Amino acid sequence: MLSIFLSVLLSVVVTSLSVALYYRGQIQRWVAQTAGEVEEIMSSGDFSKRLGGNNEQFSHCEERLNELLETKEQVIHEIRQIVQGVPERNISHRIVREHKGDLHHLKSEVNAAADHAERNMHLLNHLVETLGEGCYVPSYPLAPSTTDPIYA
Repeated sequence: MLSIFLSVLLSVVVTSLSVALYYRGQIQRWVAQTAGEVEEIMSSGDFSKRLGGNNEQFSHCEERLNELLETKEQVIHEIRQIVQGVPERNISHRIVREHKGDLHHLKSEVNAAADHAERNMHLLNHLVETLGEGCYVPSYPLAPSTTDPIYA
């Protein structure tokens, strides 16, 4: 009776160790593959790339990491739109998507800088127009506002 119990116990332990080693290997392969993909994205700077999705067991983790990459890509795209408009004197674009944490602060700072640049552009246009007409009377404040986030 004792030998049957020990045999069953040994079988359970061996099976448990086999399963644990199998999943450990799967986890190690997934971590290595994912780390390689993340390293490729970081080295290329291309946030449009996404993680593979080769393992169903880790798909939720990959989905969350891909959402993170997509958020970064969207912010970079919106900032590029603002910057690309500067040579054409079009600074009307703003970052409109809601973000949290550091991206929220970056959004606020980029939008404030664009607001400031747009105000300055309007001031310069007004100044050129009124100087051309020979009747300059300031209608915009010439000194920066102390409440302006650019100067705060």
